[in-house]
Amino acid sequence: MRRSSIYSSSIPRDFNTLESIFGHSDSDDANEPDGESGSHDSITDERTSNTQQTQYKSSSKRVSNEMDEEIARQRQSILNPQQPPQVHTPIPVSYDHDKVDNSTVMTELRIISIYLIPIWLTHLLEYSLNVASVLSVGHIDKMALAAMSLSSMTAAVTGLALIQGFATGLDSLLATSYASSNPALVGIWTSRMTVVIFLLLIPISAVWINSERILLSIGQDPQVAHLAGTYLRYFTVALPGFAGFELLRKFLQSCNNMHIPTIVLIVISPLNMLLQYLLVWKTSLGFIGSPIASAACIDLIAILLFAYVVLNPKTRQGTWGGFSHLMFKDLGVCFKLGASAATMTLSEWAAWEGLAFAASFISPTALAAQSVINTSSSVSYQLPSALSVASSVRIGNLMGKFLPNRASAATKATIQFSFAMALINALVFLIFRKSFAKIFTSDSDVIELVANILPLVALFQFTDGTISSCLGILRTTGRQLMGAVIQITGFYIIGLPLAVCLAFLPRVNPESYWPWPSAQSDRLVGLWLGMSIALFLNFIAVLWIVSRINWNRECTLADIRVRGTTHAEDNETPPQSTPPNERQPLLGSN
Repeated sequence: MRRSSIYSSSIPRDFNTLESIFGHSDSDDANEPDGESGSHDSITDERTSNTQQTQYKSSSKRVSNEMDEEIARQRQSILNPQQPPQVHTPIPVSYDHDKVDNSTVMTELRIISIYLIPIWLTHLLEYSLNVASVLSVGHIDKMALAAMSLSSMTAAVTGLALIQGFATGLDSLLATSYASSNPALVGIWTSRMTVVIFLLLIPISAVWINSERILLSIGQDPQVAHLAGTYLRYFTVALPGFAGFELLRKFLQSCNNMHIPTIVLIVISPLNMLLQYLLVWKTSLGFIGSPIASAACIDLIAILLFAYVVLNPKTRQGTWGGFSHLMFKDLGVCFKLGASAATMTLSEWAAWEGLAFAASFISPTALAAQSVINTSSSVSYQLPSALSVASSVRIGNLMGKFLPNRASAATKATIQFSFAMALINALVFLIFRKSFAKIFTSDSDVIELVANILPLVALFQFTDGTISSCLGILRTTGRQLMGAVIQITGFYIIGLPLAVCLAFLPRVNPESYWPWPSAQSDRLVGLWLGMSIALFLNFIAVLWIVSRINWNRECTLADIRVRGTTHAEDNETPPQSTPPNERQPLLGSN
C-alpha cells in the first residue's frame, strides 16, 4: 500500500503524542510497584481515563486538521498553474527496493517491448487509413491529388493535431490512476477530457465547413480550393469518431489493453481500402467517395472501441463507471494539460509542413523529393512514436504503484531502446538510399535528389527518436508546458529561420558549402540541415531535463494530481474500485 508524504511525516509526531498521553515507557515498566501499592481508587481511575480520552481526541483532531491543511496546500500547488508544484513535507519512504542496475533495466526493456509491438501496429494501421485515401484519389487526376494533399494538410493543422494533442494530455493521468488505489479515476479523467475535446469540435467544424472560403482568401487555386473544401465538409462527420478513437485508445492503453485498438484496426483497415475503391471508382461519387469512406471507417472504429469498454465486465466494474456529474469537475486541469500537449503536437506538425512549403519555392523536383523524404520519415517515425506511448504507460503505472526506482530504470531502458531504433532506421536509409525513392516515383531527378538528402535524414534519426521518447516521459510527469516551450523554441526560433537562411540566402561560393553540385540539392540540404540543428538542440534539452527527474517526488505529485478535487467537495461514496488481484496485472511488478 502506497503512503503519501503526509502520513510519513506525521508518524513520529503521533507516536510521541500517544506516549505522552498514556505515559507508558520501558522505565515505567521497570519502576512500577507490585501488589496493592500499585493499585488506585476506582473513581480516580475513571477520572484519569476520561481525561486521557479527552486529551487523545483533542490531539487526534489537531493532527487530522493539520493533515487536511497539508493536503489542501499540495492540491493547490498542483491545480494552480501560476505556481510550480511544491511538496511541503518529506518524500515518503519508498517500498521500491529494486536497484537501478542492468538487470532491472533489462527487465523494463523487455516489458516495454511487449507493450511496444501492438502500439506500433496500431500506429501503422492508423497511418494506412490516410495512405489508402491518397492512393484512391491520386489516380483520378493531378487536380484531385493536389486537393487531397491540401485538404489533408488543412485537416491536420486545424483539427486533427489539436484533438490528438489534447488526448495526449491524459498521459499524465490515466496510467497513474490505473495503478493507484482507485482505478475508477481512469474513467473519470477520460470523461472529463471528452467534455473538453468535444467542445473543441465546435470551432473545428466551423473552420472545416467554411474551408473553401478560407482557402480562396489566402490565394489558393479556385478549383483546388473547391475540391479541398468539399472534402473537408464531408470529412467533418469523422470528427466525433476521431476524437472518440483517440480518447478510447488512451483509455485502453493505460489499462494495459494495447491489443484491443490493434484488433479493431486490423478489421477496419481492409474495409477502408475496399470502401475507398468501391465509392471512388465503382460509383458516381468519385472524389467525394474518399472522405465518405474515411469518415465511415473512423466513426466505426470509435463505436467498436466504445462497445468494448461498455460491454466488457472488467472495465465496466473497475475503470469505467459511466458518465456522471464528476465529468464536469476539474475541466481546467484537463484543458491546461491538453493545451500544452496540443502545442507540442501542433508545433511539430506545422514545422514539417512549413518545411514542405519552403521546398515548394525551390523547384517542382525539390517539392516532389521533399514529399518522398517526408513520407519516408513519417513511416520510420512510427516506431519511436509507439515507444513514446509504451514507455509513458509503463512509467505511469510504476508511478501509480509508487515504484520510483523502477520508473527510473524504465526511463533508462526507454532511452537505450530509442537509440537502438534510431540505428536501425539510419542503416535502412543509408543502405537503400539510392533505390529508396523508386518506391514512390520513376523520375530520375527526384530519385537522385532523394539519394543526396537521405544521409542527412539518417543522421537525425538519433535525435528525432530520442526526443519523441523523452517528450513522452515529460507528458507522463505533467511537464507538457515545458515540452511545448522546447518544441516552439527549437522549431520556430532556431530551426525554420536557420533552414530558410541556409537554403535561400545568396552565397559567394555555393560549391564550398556542400559536396553536391546541384543547386536544388544545395538548397534542399540547407532546409534539412537547419531542422537537424534544431532537433539536436532539442535533443540536448529534453535529455538533460529527463536525467534530472526526482522520481520519488514525481510519484508523490502524480498521486495528488490524479485525485484532483474528486470527492473533495461531495459527501458521496466514490466509484467502487476493482481489487488489485482482479485487475489487469502490471508486468514485472509485485
